[in-house]
Amino acid sequence: MSVNPDEYPEIKSWVDSYTGDLDSVDFFNQHCAVGTWLAFVHLMNPEFVEVRGCVLRKRSYTPGNFDDWYRQLNGDVRSIEALLNRFVVGYEIGCGDTAEEEEALGDIARAVARSWEAALGRAFPQRRFDVRVLDTDDGPTVVFGQVPSAPAALQEPWLRVVSRDTIAREVDLLPASSGMTFVARLDGAAMADGDGIFEQFWERFRFPDYFGWNWNALSDCLRDLNWLPADRYLVVIENSAQLLSASPEDRAAFFALLKQVAEHWRSPHHKPRGVGIPFTVLLVCEPGEAGADLLGPGEIPDVFVYPVEFLRAVESGLVGLEPWWLLEGDALRARAVGLLERFPERRLLPFARREDNDDVACWDLDSGAVRVVHDFATPGRENRQEFATFYDWLRAALEDFIEFAGADSPRATTPAAYGGA
Repeated sequence: MSVNPDEYPEIKSWVDSYTGDLDSVDFFNQHCAVGTWLAFVHLMNPEFVEVRGCVLRKRSYTPGNFDDWYRQLNGDVRSIEALLNRFVVGYEIGCGDTAEEEEALGDIARAVARSWEAALGRAFPQRRFDVRVLDTDDGPTVVFGQVPSAPAALQEPWLRVVSRDTIAREVDLLPASSGMTFVARLDGAAMADGDGIFEQFWERFRFPDYFGWNWNALSDCLRDLNWLPADRYLVVIENSAQLLSASPEDRAAFFALLKQVAEHWRSPHHKPRGVGIPFTVLLVCEPGEAGADLLGPGEIPDVFVYPVEFLRAVESGLVGLEPWWLLEGDALRARAVGLLERFPERRLLPFARREDNDDVACWDLDSGAVRVVHDFATPGRENRQEFATFYDWLRAALEDFIEFAGADSPRATTPAAYGGA
């Protein structure tokens, strides 16, 4: 609190009129009967009602008034809650306009807001609320409303691997800026090193003149973008297999930087809590045959074919991401036979292994899922993770790649140092 209750003139005068060690709590006890205490508790822990999707303080709700505003505001829940859930502290507490009183009203408003936020959390544990104190012409005012669920775009992964034919449908028909979605198309072939990355981002994102042409500056600018306001940012990296292909450590650091940028935009400082802006990176792979020695006809069950997204990722080098390595050739065939011998009750088709332990990524031919199993474990205790699709596994593998490279390489850990807000 900015106001010390014991120093507030009305309380201090009362305390000074007595001898002994008295304080503001004694003042409250002396002046408030049980009824006052009950009223105070009810104010700080109010009842709420839910009407047509709106959460309101029960004391503020009357059916006729609500119906009128519901019609006028076209059923907009956020606008209705912002209008009806207003508690002007000065209207409820009779006081003058001295500096001490105005400061005290601000303290009371903030205490009410904190208590209401806790009460809303108890009443509606599955929802989020934005409770705040506004400085209005009427004085400190407590307002609250529901935080809308994250839009579908915010629930999507920040990084996706797509094929050229897919991206043609999703992105190629969009202009560079379509509505409030900003699309930046970058060429991985021109991003062989840091300078190439800086050049591509500087040009496509129209960085200001003060851009510093280093990793720190890239992170800062991507987490600012006040010159490019948008409701969604979409970064499309063509020829993604060539992106920093000669430097796995720098590639991991670059992905870590983009992940931090995406996490920043999920809850940017200039937006209310829970209202984010999707920042999505698409790595584009060219369609074609995988250039790896995989299992061929007669070596795999007739019911299975390699998913096209797997073949595209193999072609682009996205499966060989340390600590995960693509299984091919004799190593693949030996692992497939070994899994069958060690887990005869399972139908597992391996495609990648971790270099730092005995984990193997496999297709489970019975369920269709991708499973990570711990090879050489006791049968029945081999399961480690399960993924619905290959892309789900690949996203997790990219996270492992970032973490693994960051642990071993000073260069790779650099972005984490400037990942603050």
